[in-house]
Amino acid sequence: MKIYTLASQNVIETVLFKRYMPHLISTLLAFFVGIHKEMNEKLLFIKKHINLKNSFVTIVFVLISITNFRAQFCNATVASNETIVPTTTNQVTTTYNSGRRAFNFVATAGCTYYFETCGLSTSDTYLRLYATGTGGTVLATNDDFCGFQSAITWYCGTSGTYSVFLTRWGTNSCNALNANASLRYRLTGCVTPYDPCASIPTLSCELTTNYSMAGSAGAWNNYGGAFLVPGQEKLFAFTPTVTGVHNVTVNASAGYVDLFWKAQSLGCNTTGWTYVNDIIGTETWGINLTAGITYYLMLDDENTTANTGTINIACPTPCSGTPVTLNMTDSFSDGWDGAEFRLQEAGGTIYGPYTLTTGASGTQSICLPNGCYRVILTEGDFPDEIGWSLTNGATTYASASAPNAAPFNTLFTIGGAICPPAPVNDLCVNAAVIDLGLNLNQTHTGTGIGSTNTIGLTQYSETWISIIVPCSGMNLSLSYCGNTPIIDNAYINLFSTCGANPTLTGATNWNYTTCANGSIALNWNNIPAGTYYYPILIDNIAWPDSYTLSIVGSYLSSPPTGSNTQTFCSSD
Repeated sequence: MKIYTLASQNVIETVLFKRYMPHLISTLLAFFVGIHKEMNEKLLFIKKHINLKNSFVTIVFVLISITNFRAQFCNATVASNETIVPTTTNQVTTTYNSGRRAFNFVATAGCTYYFETCGLSTSDTYLRLYATGTGGTVLATNDDFCGFQSAITWYCGTSGTYSVFLTRWGTNSCNALNANASLRYRLTGCVTPYDPCASIPTLSCELTTNYSMAGSAGAWNNYGGAFLVPGQEKLFAFTPTVTGVHNVTVNASAGYVDLFWKAQSLGCNTTGWTYVNDIIGTETWGINLTAGITYYLMLDDENTTANTGTINIACPTPCSGTPVTLNMTDSFSDGWDGAEFRLQEAGGTIYGPYTLTTGASGTQSICLPNGCYRVILTEGDFPDEIGWSLTNGATTYASASAPNAAPFNTLFTIGGAICPPAPVNDLCVNAAVIDLGLNLNQTHTGTGIGSTNTIGLTQYSETWISIIVPCSGMNLSLSYCGNTPIIDNAYINLFSTCGANPTLTGATNWNYTTCANGSIALNWNNIPAGTYYYPILIDNIAWPDSYTLSIVGSYLSSPPTGSNTQTFCSSD
């Protein structure tokens, strides 16, 4: 747990909420589920208010009904479960006048079945049709189809064993019978069932393919999407030649269709699908696919009316350099919380930013020309959760693990490239000398290419100058006027030494008006004589190349006319 010492409690509360609320919710949920098992109610709503310091959190638990929890019938007390065999001839079950009665049967895909109590009872009957022979998911219900009696017409999309449950409407719809009642049933007819796997066209990059969906039920219904999809399914096969994000554009002209995808190796069936989104009109969605693997893409209609449209895949450009994968992890499984990953090529090109939006892990495919690169990773709100690596197959170019992976600034090469040499004044001990005793107005030019990060600022590396202030002391001005692009950030301290624990002399003021182009200018007043060291920040994102720095000193007292600096200092 992290606790920051701040005047505001917000950071503490945010961290506590983030760290412990999921565990609290899990504990409460387990507790309430225990209560739920013991209560004989249709639905249990529990609202719990929790005051976490100054934050007020409201958690609403809407627990699943006992019917679904038990995965049986609407009531666990079932007087009988009779096996019936529907045929094209009407048949009638045994007559019952008590209890809740189940009837299980084997159904064939493509066939339609009819069940009714019309004319067979004086009671107010209620019918349910379940997905198994012993209950489970309710597929259809009916009440008062013919007076107080009920009827269900049902099309079977998948062969299997199902059941009809006969009860009475009273205080609820799942009461035991209290008058004579029986069930009439028959098979009304069969058609060849729709098979989405029977014909699967192959998609190609940039080639638009038409599709049509008949106005009838599909073979599948729900496998992980946000909505039920009872209409027909349309499957397509696609094998990418390039690894990366493929933009799938779907035009659905007559109603919503849902887009799914999975590897073909998982089979043409209802399992393993990844839901993308529901689509109406024209929408484009990116899917990260791996070269050489064949995938299924599926469109499934959210209704059983006819629908037509098109599908097109825009493929990424083949990588002319080295395909690299950025592997991102988060130990708390909630994404990087604002941290951003960039790669800067030695010539200045920036790749990124990339981030892990949510979850415990994610990948990003990046095509990098051979060369020298700098990793620039900002810290975000929770840097100790972050981990990352840059890989190509078994080759790892750079990596770092939590809790020491962010912020980060390092160099690596691809394809045998050699990084540019560091500038001569890359380190403080090799600082370029600016002797204001010799010249009060000096200009230092340099480059940041190849510079290293020595003072730990995330996106910056540094070069160094040393400034010699004569024995009379000076006012000192540093400015970045004339740089393109503008330089609007700078270190505001002079260092007394390159060694450990330097004394820092902070700038008296700074502004963005001295320079006509808006670059930063800094001023120090009454600087005592001595040698000072100054880090020139190289922003590896905004201005990674050459720079110009103006250094101007002004004496605190004027030397005698005709005397040089040394004479003035010696008699001072």
